[in-house]
Amino acid sequence: MTLLDRAVFPRDKVCGDVLLPDAQQTLAKLGLDSAALQAGSYACTGVSYVPSNGATLAGVFADAGGERRPWWMVRRRELDAWLLREAEQAGTAIMVGISAETLLRTPTGAVEGVACRAADGRTFGIRAKVVVGADGASSTVAREVGAFSRLPAHTCIAARAYVEGLSLPDPYLEVYTTRSTLPGCAWIAPVGPTSANVGIGIVLSTANRSGVTPQALFQKVRRDSPLLADRLKNAGELRLRGWTLPAATEGRAMAGPGWLLVGDAAALVDPFTGHGIQNALMSGVMAGEAISTYLADHSCNAAHLVAYEQRCRTALADEIRTGSFLQRLHSNSALMRVVTCSCAGHRGLRDTFIALVGHAAPRRSLLSVRALIAASFGRRGRVAA
Repeated sequence: MTLLDRAVFPRDKVCGDVLLPDAQQTLAKLGLDSAALQAGSYACTGVSYVPSNGATLAGVFADAGGERRPWWMVRRRELDAWLLREAEQAGTAIMVGISAETLLRTPTGAVEGVACRAADGRTFGIRAKVVVGADGASSTVAREVGAFSRLPAHTCIAARAYVEGLSLPDPYLEVYTTRSTLPGCAWIAPVGPTSANVGIGIVLSTANRSGVTPQALFQKVRRDSPLLADRLKNAGELRLRGWTLPAATEGRAMAGPGWLLVGDAAALVDPFTGHGIQNALMSGVMAGEAISTYLADHSCNAAHLVAYEQRCRTALADEIRTGSFLQRLHSNSALMRVVTCSCAGHRGLRDTFIALVGHAAPRRSLLSVRALIAASFGRRGRVAA
């Protein structure tokens, strides 16, 4: 197997820097040294949700049984370099500083490799039985196979910067919302004891209607949110770098003869919270399984690759469907005022809200009738010490 990347590592990548509990488990299942990764991470243990219209909600990330589910905060500069080393140790041939220009095709149109360009301008081709597009939100592979689209209602645009010397009262994600950000938000996410990932994410269709960039909207939220302004009073002017998050609600084609798409290239970002690393890992695992089956079948039946897409959609269906529903609820400022005020006065409902924000448990398990009744009557499990 050969891995191509146009970057040279270590390199920065704009991201929220969050490894959710499910992502942590996926890395462990892959047999990677996740303990070493955890040791170098910073634990974000909960959230403080601060709306301009409603009550502040704060608490630890925990599942319905009360088991704590902290996030690992790892800057992408460190995470991606670690993944690259793990891939190389597993026997992958690594080629960095190499851009994929176009795809190579058979006479029947099936993908059979990649035409590449090196940093020095040299061009060459690499033949492959399967090409996996893991090349992000602006995927060259997705464009080349005709799967790329950027639908404003199914795309988030975000921007972030790192702030040093910032002390938070708790190692919590802080979420700030105003009428102009919904269903998006601004955030402060701790990545170290005195370091934070600070940024904002909004839906592209919202940005198009209002004619505002994430960077400009962040400055407005910073002015209009007293707590955010106070947190950043010594931060000076922030230069937020932007990126794009294609949501899984887009329904992008993910496979065809000789090719697969994974992660952001396959538009698999969660529509409610904007998290993408876990879905990228999950799709990568499934892509590997599909390719193994494909290569074991000496006829190389493309049906094995196409089946990968259905497996991914089935695995993600509940979370994405519910995430889309929650995104629509989160776009309604008046409704969110009712929700936050109701949750603020009720521990069980507050814990459910926080668990949803933190991906602390499957959404179906948190929002089932039985679970909501238990939360309403205060029968959620106690948070583990």
